[in-house]
Amino acid sequence: MNLNKNLAGSAAVALVAGAVWSWLLLLFWAYWQAYNPLLPLLVSKDHVVPYYRWILYPTDFLTSVALSLPLAFLLLRLRPGSPLLHGLLAGLPGALWFYGPAIFEPAFGLIWQALLFGCVTQLAIFPAAVLVAQLVVRRFAPNKSCMDSSVNP
Repeated sequence: MNLNKNLAGSAAVALVAGAVWSWLLLLFWAYWQAYNPLLPLLVSKDHVVPYYRWILYPTDFLTSVALSLPLAFLLLRLRPGSPLLHGLLAGLPGALWFYGPAIFEPAFGLIWQALLFGCVTQLAIFPAAVLVAQLVVRRFAPNKSCMDSSVNP
């Protein structure tokens, strides 16, 4: 699937695939909330570990990046001129879906700072997955430098 010549087509595929993948991530996180082994260790009925958010946010972000690697490989398969831009486009539907309704809240002026971190991390998941996928593709790409007929007649 080479949509390099059709930028609008590859952007549309990125938007639709990002919307579907965001929905799948939402289903995963709804399920994971009940079975997360880390959360009961950090928050129990007796006490709350200080700064537990500093532990949960990075692990949740890295888990989302790892779960988004199939989408990242799909975005790389589209061969866009800017894979990071397509990763950002893929993250846009999920961020709008999760944080868009908050914009119309009457108290948005009071809560926008609290929502900013979540929105930025939501937008950064797919570009981070694309970066990891690019590293994997480059690392395991076949070396065709010795296939040149001038080197090996």
